[in-house]
Amino acid sequence: MRIKSRGLGKRELQLNLGEFKVTTESKEVVLSGVTHAPVTWETTIRIRSEDMGSMIKLAFNPQVIKLVIRWIFRLKTPEIQEPEPVWEKKSQSSSLKERLSINSVEASATNSTNNDSTGL
Repeated sequence: MRIKSRGLGKRELQLNLGEFKVTTESKEVVLSGVTHAPVTWETTIRIRSEDMGSMIKLAFNPQVIKLVIRWIFRLKTPEIQEPEPVWEKKSQSSSLKERLSINSVEASATNSTNNDSTGL
């Protein structure tokens, strides 16, 4: 499993859930283990009853089911471009605004040039 974190920059935490110890505490399922790269951290994942609905919804998502079938039958998985993290999209939206404003200025300049050349 790979986990991205804003605090790690472009690096990813790598872990193997199969190596995690499963216990219960109070009303939670607790997964305890160690991340392998880029750092070795003791990690705990706590699953509450409120999380179960989301986990079941994820398990029955058509895209997830298709991928699991491909894994089971060892079918070739199409290359999928990973989505950019949400925090990187914010910076792109401002550059998009800048590009749009530059394009509108260029379009205005082109229109005024065309109007001048036609004598309008």
